[in-house]
Amino acid sequence: MSKEDSKFTVIIKTFNSENTLINTLESVCSFGEIIALDGHSTDDTIDILNEYKVKTVFFDKFDYENAFNQAVKEAKGDWILVLEDNETVSENLLQELDNYSKNPKKKRFSIAFDIKTFYLNKEIKSAKEKNIVRFFKKEYCSYKKNSIKIISGKTCKIKNGYILKYISADISRCLTGAIDKNREILKHSDKIISSPIIRPILEFIKYYIFKFGFLDGYRGFIFAKEKYIERFILEVMFLEKNFKENK
Repeated sequence: MSKEDSKFTVIIKTFNSENTLINTLESVCSFGEIIALDGHSTDDTIDILNEYKVKTVFFDKFDYENAFNQAVKEAKGDWILVLEDNETVSENLLQELDNYSKNPKKKRFSIAFDIKTFYLNKEIKSAKEKNIVRFFKKEYCSYKKNSIKIISGKTCKIKNGYILKYISADISRCLTGAIDKNREILKHSDKIISSPIIRPILEFIKYYIFKFGFLDGYRGFIFAKEKYIERFILEVMFLEKNFKENK
């Protein structure tokens, strides 16, 4: 399959991803158009995108939703595949998606599949995400309130292939990513009662106990702890927002 034959566009969200971006691009560079939505990277990310001749659209911090929806409208492909800058796509999944885009099922305009997460080159099974929509026909889905929303039609599930996500061992990048993600969530959240003690603990228990993170060894513990930290940051940011609004 060549770019000329493909009917889909790959949209990649990037920010200071020089250490992971090449692997992401290599996994999709022969399949259709690629558009990068970049949050004004300061490392070599833009040089890498230019080297791969990727169309790059810059967006201001916390305005990803508008940038994404605009990119979808301007995409040459009828179908959109969405990736993060630390993800790769298995070749069999790309082939499945390409085949589907050329012969879709009636009234099924979005595709769901699983995402496997790796930390220090080993899969964390407790972090596996199931039936995530990352592929859709552009007029039937949009990005709203920090997630892809299905406007009409049903979702078809694909089991033959995965997106592979590689978590950085850089704690500073983890914290920065959590803060940015939570600020995007706060943009669309009403005032709530925050619980910075209980909810982070429940988040840790969810991933370490109920999702069997303890079977992943120290990787599972670290991942569950990162989820604890991410939730703690969100709860504190909720407190700050509520305080400012009630001041």
